[in-house]
Amino acid sequence: MRLRTVLLRHILPDGSSHFDWMLAMDEPAIRRMRTWRLFERPDEAPAGSTLEVEALAPHRATYLEFEGSIAGDRGRVEQARTGWWIPGAEIDIHGDRLLFAVEWGEGTPPQQWSIEGDQAHRLG
Repeated sequence: MRLRTVLLRHILPDGSSHFDWMLAMDEPAIRRMRTWRLFERPDEAPAGSTLEVEALAPHRATYLEFEGSIAGDRGRVEQARTGWWIPGAEIDIHGDRLLFAVEWGEGTPPQQWSIEGDQAHRLG
């Protein structure tokens, strides 16, 4: 099963920014996406990297396509990358640990990832 993923650059009103990485949890009727805040781009992380992540509340599927200003003066978002993620075998995608592969685009080799707590590990 392949599910959609998006990496957004979130630019805050003060000009600072971070990345929001979102994984769709169901298709085709996507309702909410698991979301993490990062200060480094996971799509450019070398194998063996560990990135700090902060789990955020689930985000609406609208963000799979959305770019622009966010209501409530919360800044704006730009798509940095889109792709597909594939849950790993025997992993509960709604649990505390997530093991998965990401395909960031056609012809790119899948990246193997795990997210547990406040760390994301690029395994390969």
